[in-house]
Amino acid sequence: SPFGPRPTPHSAMAVLQPPPSNMLGDLGKAVDDNIKDFVKWFDSEAGSLLRSVGLGASQGAPRPGDAVHVWSNSTQRWIMDGVVSEVTTADVKMSGQQKIIPRGSVRVIFKGGAGNKWVFPQQVPEVLRFAGKVQEQAFHPAAEAMRRIPTPTKASIRHISATPAVRSPTTATLREPKEAALSSLRALEARCQAEGRFFEDPEFPPQFHGKVQKWCRPRDLTAHAGRPLGGLAYEIFGISTPVDWQLFRGAPRADDVQQGELGDCWLISSLSALAEFQGGRYARALLPGQELTSPSGIYLVRLCLGGRWRSLLVDDRLPCLEDEKSAFCTQLAYCEAHRLQLWASIVEKGLAKACGSYPALRKGQACEALSILTGWPCSQISFDRPDFDAGILWATLCSAKQAGFLLTCGTYQVRVPSLQSFHIFTLLDLFEVERDPGRHVKVLKIRNPQATRKWEGAWSDESEMWTPWLRQQLGCPEGGTPGVFFISFGDFLDNFGHCTICRIRSHEWHEVRRPLRLWPGQPPQVGLTFSAAETAECCVTLAQPEERLRRGPLYKDHSLPLSFIGFALVETPSTASERPNVVAVAQLRQRALVSADCWLKAGQSYTLVPWSEAGITPIEASIALFASRPLGLLDAGATPDSSGNNLGVGTVAATRAALSLPEDQAHRLCAPQLLCMNHGPNKAIESNLAAVMQRLRQPFGVS
Repeated sequence: SPFGPRPTPHSAMAVLQPPPSNMLGDLGKAVDDNIKDFVKWFDSEAGSLLRSVGLGASQGAPRPGDAVHVWSNSTQRWIMDGVVSEVTTADVKMSGQQKIIPRGSVRVIFKGGAGNKWVFPQQVPEVLRFAGKVQEQAFHPAAEAMRRIPTPTKASIRHISATPAVRSPTTATLREPKEAALSSLRALEARCQAEGRFFEDPEFPPQFHGKVQKWCRPRDLTAHAGRPLGGLAYEIFGISTPVDWQLFRGAPRADDVQQGELGDCWLISSLSALAEFQGGRYARALLPGQELTSPSGIYLVRLCLGGRWRSLLVDDRLPCLEDEKSAFCTQLAYCEAHRLQLWASIVEKGLAKACGSYPALRKGQACEALSILTGWPCSQISFDRPDFDAGILWATLCSAKQAGFLLTCGTYQVRVPSLQSFHIFTLLDLFEVERDPGRHVKVLKIRNPQATRKWEGAWSDESEMWTPWLRQQLGCPEGGTPGVFFISFGDFLDNFGHCTICRIRSHEWHEVRRPLRLWPGQPPQVGLTFSAAETAECCVTLAQPEERLRRGPLYKDHSLPLSFIGFALVETPSTASERPNVVAVAQLRQRALVSADCWLKAGQSYTLVPWSEAGITPIEASIALFASRPLGLLDAGATPDSSGNNLGVGTVAATRAALSLPEDQAHRLCAPQLLCMNHGPNKAIESNLAAVMQRLRQPFGVS
């Protein structure tokens, strides 16, 4: 590089100087006085552009565990979920091949481990870029000037963009709120730095519950994960020394996340499961555009709350405990991440802010946590249901694992000391082992994220069931793997109480979300009409705010308990006389989220009919469509006025008659109304609404 050796990531801000103006020409005129802001942008955007003319970025060499984007020549696009798995320190000959992998080559795995690629040293600047720097970039005034620089080769053109490519018209609007939130984050950070102060969140001031005695910033902690920070000087004199805290230290790991004094195992174990899923891509997405610790102590947490993506700004003041034996020892009271990381603690605080307090996070289910953390629909299978079938459970879990879904399992009160009661575990894999000719045994591989206890029955680490060949095939080394154990399906059913399936699809799927207001007990409802240009697999969800969120600041005007919600998806008929075909149904349930899966025909338009029952106040709900191909929204609907008289009297009466509901029904079903943008009610659907409602009716009961 013309500017000397490339610094390490930790020293980049300290040693990197702005490039000579004679090399960048007009670019220097566009750079503002704040050179640090320019350097951040240069690392992420200009660095990848200028590699072809000899200007290296200041990221440093890739290291194992780094999250990266890798360029695919076959698809001419960036693969976003790459993780560096290996960097060669000498020339390596591939087994069974004549091919030599030169020293300094980088092996990258992607698509959840399904794909991998070797990148030679001379290819690294063009083929790899560090994750978290290019995605979701806020606009920088130098970007337009950079686009005017001549680019000598085609290769240098492919990533000239301030934001990722938009795959469908509906996706662009979804990114805008996050980009606006990131811009607010950067502006607040810059203002705090200019004023020489740390950010203090006025919306979530310190609260003191239980053993919490004070809130501290990471730099004020003197102990972490049960060990003192600062070495011998601290232990003898109580003098703390600077500690290298990181937001993320390489790729997130399942054993990073540790539960504290707060009873939020449902959340912490879900974070742990998410950390090792698809290379930690979803864990990093909770803190978008943030890779390093904030010098101003301000972070942006992105969570899916009530079916809507919400961006919450929080500071880094965290609840702490003080050692009763020493006034010097201060450590985190709640969630902490090993290896001196902050990401898990910041995410926990973000959800606590949304719920109003940390104690509001006590007790929950993994399906709620994973829906909040990923935005994807989750389903829970309880083993104590009257219609439970063990064979169907096994087939369902195998199918879910083959589809690449995220699986967890949990206990209620257990009788064996080697398992924890009311605890969440990660279900890693399932096997059918042939112990004797013609006799197969079903075995599950499970991780306990807290790793305090391990299963000690059949198929435990030291069990006689193991043979050297089985240990190799199932991945159980002598002595076992910390936190991981195997258990037979029979013992699993005896000691566990439920499983959760988070139906996360490939990152190539398309996501569309639309907010809407549901009016329990009074018409009308809104409808959403869309079309598919290609045959597509689709998952449809309807969500309302969870109960714990209704006690917090975001949805405090929502009543308790949850309303009954459901929907029907129908093919939009072409004429008033045509009977609509019902494609998918989510029956009325008293749940935060209901969903249904279906296939969409190419060129066909569909209308989603949502409704609610038995509520008191209007519900700020959300529709989400997940599809394997792009979708086009045709009609976004409209929100009715407070009078609820948008439907004609005859239409309301016909709907009630079709549902067999008398006029004085105590819990009336809301009459759906399908609204086409600028065209009023859709008469073709209304005339056939009785058929749709008949499919959706069922007795109301507790889910």
